Amino acid sequence: MIKIIKNSFLVFRRNKDYFMTIILGPLSILIIASLFLTFDTKSTVAVVNGSESEFGHIVEDMFSDSDAFDYKSISEEELNTELAASGVDIVVAVSCEADNLLKSGTSAVVIYSAKGDSDLKAAVEEMITSAEDTFINGARDYSINTNPSPKKTIPIGNSLGLTMFRIISGGSLLIMIILNDKKRGVRGRVQLSGVSSFSYLAGMSTVFLISSMISSVTYFLTALICRLDMGLSNDLLLLPVLFVTNIFSVCFAVFLSTLIKNEQTISTILAALALPATILGGGVLPYEKMPRMLQKISEFIPQRWILHSLEILQGGKGFKECSGYLLLTLLFSAVLFTAGAVLFKKQSIVDQ
Repeated sequence: MIKIIKNSFLVFRRNKDYFMTIILGPLSILIIASLFLTFDTKSTVAVVNGSESEFGHIVEDMFSDSDAFDYKSISEEELNTELAASGVDIVVAVSCEADNLLKSGTSAVVIYSAKGDSDLKAAVEEMITSAEDTFINGARDYSINTNPSPKKTIPIGNSLGLTMFRIISGGSLLIMIILNDKKRGVRGRVQLSGVSSFSYLAGMSTVFLISSMISSVTYFLTALICRLDMGLSNDLLLLPVLFVTNIFSVCFAVFLSTLIKNEQTISTILAALALPATILGGGVLPYEKMPRMLQKISEFIPQRWILHSLEILQGGKGFKECSGYLLLTLLFSAVLFTAGAVLFKKQSIVDQ
């Protein structure tokens, strides 16, 4: 097996284009995701302040100055229209008697959530509470938390989906090497030499896993250097998620190598399988915004298990809470690798 790893490493090393993508791939993904895929990351908050009350002005100033939201002012007549058309994510309606109500200890705000986002509503309520305290204390030179929790973690969320697609589709090189070995009769010689199919594939996969992890670590370090918010209590928690993604990619590639017969179709087939799975898994479109039917389908997709693990970690929970999904992905990967090894052995016997 050691000899197979050494030979496989030499094959990978000769492919200079592949090693260029190991470094340039993560950098380009982070740049694209962080600069061009964050245009819709802010939630839109509309404020209804028809009474022009003092408290209403505090609320308007608070949201217009916030970096966490896109702000717009609407009239009472526009409220229902905006909610029905989903033109805004949440509406803050300030009562026409706001000043008097607050002085009497009564709430003066009604919050309408257009999309049922409980986290967003909680964040807005936090800001409204700050605004009420400011008004009651009579401090016009106020300081309000305009970037409340929960904090948005869009750069990593967008880029991780693209990175997952790149990692999985990157298995095309491993598939190509295995197919080339078949063409040159290496499969038959492997059987005759006494090396098991499992050892042969494990050796090939180990080299690919190492090179793929180099790419993932580059992605991780670049995110740290650029100070992108990963939304994790400990940024190192992202590494196990990336490691599991790479293992799945290797096992998936091994299994496909026993089904694909033509080298020219490798990239097409991988893209046709990996891209829809990444989208359905929530790597491009948010899982919460998918139709219910697609959500049910995504529950059976490994990419969803991986991304859900990251979401659990970003929600402030520990590794223990997400370990079940990662273990499920590893188990599924083991099934794919075992199936690939069995098929590989049968095909090698036929080739002799």
